[in-house]
Amino acid sequence: MKYVDNYQGMEISFWEVLPLFKEVQPFKKLYKEDRSKDKSRSSKAMWYCTLVKDVDSEFYKMDRSEQDENLFDMAGFDIREYMKERSINLEELLNEFENFIDTPLSADVRAQEAKLKERQKFIKKTPYTLDELVYPQRENEEGELEPIPGSKPMLVKGTAAQLDKMVTETKKIHDEIRSLRESLRSEQTEKGRGGKEASFLE
Repeated sequence: MKYVDNYQGMEISFWEVLPLFKEVQPFKKLYKEDRSKDKSRSSKAMWYCTLVKDVDSEFYKMDRSEQDENLFDMAGFDIREYMKERSINLEELLNEFENFIDTPLSADVRAQEAKLKERQKFIKKTPYTLDELVYPQRENEEGELEPIPGSKPMLVKGTAAQLDKMVTETKKIHDEIRSLRESLRSEQTEKGRGGKEASFLE
């Protein structure tokens, strides 16, 4: 089930669209303790969780700071501060939401895409270097480094070969994620709108 498909705007009540969450902790606590009109604040907090954690959300692949900037603006208040005021850890709530909505396939998609993102950051920040012969050095009386007489050069491996291999293997990860997402779409189609929520109710 694509939970994000139920999102039609922050003003629509999450609790009315997906009432099951009112019966499941820790979301039940959030719902019960909300004293805002129509429980709108907790509803917006749950839509935030949906847009951050559903792998089919347009916000899913954004960095958290970018997610917060956009979604807090859409909600009209700082959801992180709202949670602090209620002694609720937002990260823990997000993890609980993720665990509740994930199927094995969507969990695989999430894990692979997280690793891919980490890999891309590593490749981006690592400079290309070539293998190099380096002589051991010591500091002379003037405080300058100089080769140690009679010493043999050491081979310092560069990063070029490893980076090229990583770039090549990254394509395989893209292909694997594409295949996983295709399988996930098939799973969602087979389950229709029932998804994990229907299974829970059964």
